[in-house]
Parts: sequence; structure tokens; C-alpha cells
Amino acid sequence: MPPPISKVRTAPIARFAGHVIGGITFFVVVAFGAVVLGWIVDLLAAVKFTLWNVTFTVDPLVPRIFNGAKWFILLVDMVLFVAFVGTSGWLLLKEIIEWAKH
Repeated sequence: MPPPISKVRTAPIARFAGHVIGGITFFVVVAFGAVVLGWIVDLLAAVKFTLWNVTFTVDPLVPRIFNGAKWFILLVDMVLFVAFVGTSGWLLLKEIIEWAKH
């Protein structure tokens, strides 16, 4: 049996990798929702129909609001993803430093 000091602890690294993979997955799911919202914006901007010789269109403010919501969702998603990975990395670093001290 090797001395305990020479054992490599992989649990913190595996936990960090799991957090990163989970964070990326969640980021992609939320970003996909924002992309779908962008497609809805494009569809709303193109909507035009005529009824009894009156042409109806979507007010330009509606696609702008949805477009702003899409960018807000993407921005918040990115900030939270970076904060999550940064926090996980910081906890990993603290655990490695504690392990190295012993």
C-alpha cells in the first residue's frame, strides 16, 4: 500500500468536471429557449394578414420587447454560468490547497 501522502485525490476534480458539464448542459438548455424566443420574434415581425380589406400587422414594439427579453435571458444565463463555474473552481482550488497542506 502506498503512503497516504502519495495518493492522488480525484474526487474534487471529478466533482468540478461534473459541475462544469452540468452547468454547460443547463446553459445550453436556457440558451436554446432564448434562441426559440428569437425565432418567435422573427415570426411575429413577419406576420401580416388581411381581413375585409384591412391589413393587420404586429406592432413593432412587440418584437422589440421579445428581442430584448431574448438578449436579457442570454446575458443572465452567461453571467450565472460564469459565476457557477468560477465558484466551483474556487471550491476545487480551496480543497486542493487543503489537501496539499496535509
